Amino acid sequence: MAPTVSGTPTGTSKATSPTPTATAFLTPTPKPTAAPLPVANYRELLQTALDQLKRVEKRPPTDVRPILKPLDAPFVVKRADGKTQTVNGNEWDRILSGIEGPSAAKLSREETGRVRGSLEKRLAALDDWTALREGGYYTAFDAQKVVNDAVASNRIRVGPPPLQQMIANISEAIGNAIANFFKWLASILPKPKAPVVSPNVPDLSWLWFVFWAIMLGLLGLLLFLAARALSGGNFSLWGIGRRRKKSENELRDEDAALFQLAPEELRDLADQFAAQGNFREALRHRFISVLVLLDARGTWRYDIRRTNWEHIAALRRDESKRPLVAPLSDLTRSFDRVRYGDAPCDEEGWNSFQSGVRQIETQVGGRAVAR
Repeated sequence: MAPTVSGTPTGTSKATSPTPTATAFLTPTPKPTAAPLPVANYRELLQTALDQLKRVEKRPPTDVRPILKPLDAPFVVKRADGKTQTVNGNEWDRILSGIEGPSAAKLSREETGRVRGSLEKRLAALDDWTALREGGYYTAFDAQKVVNDAVASNRIRVGPPPLQQMIANISEAIGNAIANFFKWLASILPKPKAPVVSPNVPDLSWLWFVFWAIMLGLLGLLLFLAARALSGGNFSLWGIGRRRKKSENELRDEDAALFQLAPEELRDLADQFAAQGNFREALRHRFISVLVLLDARGTWRYDIRRTNWEHIAALRRDESKRPLVAPLSDLTRSFDRVRYGDAPCDEEGWNSFQSGVRQIETQVGGRAVAR
């Protein structure tokens, strides 16, 4: 199927699966004020920039500012059937402003090659969007449907396992029952009357506070022991039902389920988690998408029974695949720190991880092939 062009299409249609070139296209931006630009004109802009870049790529340092400046603007691209896509210049703006590296006037040959790769992916995505397949154009991709289908088929889980939820419910029910029992008991007991205090007799009313404090302490201890017994020792004093830290084998078993998804599906899920601020899950899905893509491209035959480092060691022994070892090792170390070491993962770390992923996808090619 054809890839989607990032942005909000003017027409609504049934979802289809995107290809990796779709994620190389642009993200939504505020609507530009310019009139819609025909696809052919926008493609000519991209092709002109690509041709100019190829002419200067081998003469570093390369000044890409005059080449990318025409693309650093919002466009509305119009297809022959009247459908439009909003295209922004965010990626080119990041390059021109130096956010993604050195000054755009001093790019090395390798850095210029990465810019060229981005332009080629944009052209491929644009061509896929405008290509006719079975008498029609590509239709919009419904990411929410993919997530709902994955939940329904148990490929991903958005809540606790049934057994854990049942234990938490039972623990809560027992706690409420005991608390209600003591409330009822306190309601039927006679209320103590404050003794008449004479000048020579000390006030002992504070002993009632001590009595109830002891009773509440015993009640809390009973609840703690009951919850601990029902949860199999996984109960935390600071939060009822808090799960213990999972072992690496348990985490790997959870990750193994994601290898059933296609690389583009994993990328879309990662983007959705990142948009929600859940960068830990976004990094996890994005990393596994790279492993699946390398398998689809024939770089290796991924075996979930082996560790990632064993796969990397096998790459190191192959002379033609050795350039992938260093960037893939950096991604694996970042993944291990977050996934197995519980290291924090914020937006800055996610963006840095994304840069490493794009480097590998550029080396192997972003489009997975069926085998």
